[in-house]
Amino acid sequence: MAIEHAIQKYLNYSKTNHSPMNYQCSAYVLNGPFLSFIRRKRVRYVTQVTPEIIEDYKASRLKGESKSRKIKPTSINRQITTLKTMFKRLTEWGYLETSPTEKTSKIRCVEEDIGRCLSQVECGQLLQASRKLNGGNFYYVVATALGTGLRKSELKNLRVEDLDLKK
Repeated sequence: MAIEHAIQKYLNYSKTNHSPMNYQCSAYVLNGPFLSFIRRKRVRYVTQVTPEIIEDYKASRLKGESKSRKIKPTSINRQITTLKTMFKRLTEWGYLETSPTEKTSKIRCVEEDIGRCLSQVECGQLLQASRKLNGGNFYYVVATALGTGLRKSELKNLRVEDLDLKK
């Protein structure tokens, strides 16, 4: 199977079975930096993708080679997760005997100082202040952000279907 066809097949699956944000991230990685890298390596078929090529991709992203800009190890790890998921699915569907990402490990990351976190008192003050904004509706956004740690873009794209209200 051609790599472009495999990517489209997986993205069709992802669009149906994953959140919109997850689908968008997968589409960006697979159609962007990964596909560009694979084309530079002259790989045309999924059966030609080897563990060595996946490791080269990791190294390329880490160094910022070619047109791909240098990115943080945590971002590369998210991209590797996308690749692992796609190749696992292609293996389950019978297009590959084994996944080239099966033994791929993530990059060890050094924890960064994220700065100061809000205290419980400050969280309470923020929640109280948010009740005064937008007729009190902003309170729910702030409460969700504080309670889940979601990013701004994740909050923006959150849908009722994404929530498990039974828990």
